[in-house]
Amino acid sequence: MINQLMELVRDSGQQTVVENPEVPNEKNEAVMEEASSSIHCGLKDMLQTGGPGALKRLFEGVQSGDNDNPAVQQVANQFSGNLTQKLGIGSGTAKSIAGKLIPAVLGKLMNRSKNAESDSSFSIGNILGSLSGGDGQLEGPGQPDGPGQPQGEGGLMGKISNMGTRLGLDKDGDGDTDLKDLLSMFRR
Repeated sequence: MINQLMELVRDSGQQTVVENPEVPNEKNEAVMEEASSSIHCGLKDMLQTGGPGALKRLFEGVQSGDNDNPAVQQVANQFSGNLTQKLGIGSGTAKSIAGKLIPAVLGKLMNRSKNAESDSSFSIGNILGSLSGGDGQLEGPGQPDGPGQPQGEGGLMGKISNMGTRLGLDKDGDGDTDLKDLLSMFRR
């Protein structure tokens, strides 16, 4: 998942990081790597300490555009602190970068996971697998042959998806358990 996050950060970071005169060019890549790492660690911490409800609050904040949502702020503050401590970026600049980049990347992550049929690496199963200690990639016989194809029982993600389907979590009836299913559980 970290590679997919890095792709989203690079897509979002051109103006916020690369074209930012307060970020030395030699630190651009390190800032983007730190953003990916901070998001991954922040999501992982939320899942471990607050369970799926914490991720739900984060995605609700992202979906509503509420950058002041506590869950969004938690990830942004972690990233901002890391920029200051690890890379020596000034506090004001770090907060500005985090305030723009983190919501943008989380928004793209949510949108990509909603459309997981076209890119299964952003399926909720892969995201949860990565956050729960896996690398977020399918392995072994459970790996699908292509986007939108069902996962077998052999891989970790296949097991998660099958378990979710058996538990009745496939709310849209498409044969897999993904972010669309998770979000539909919390819509009023």
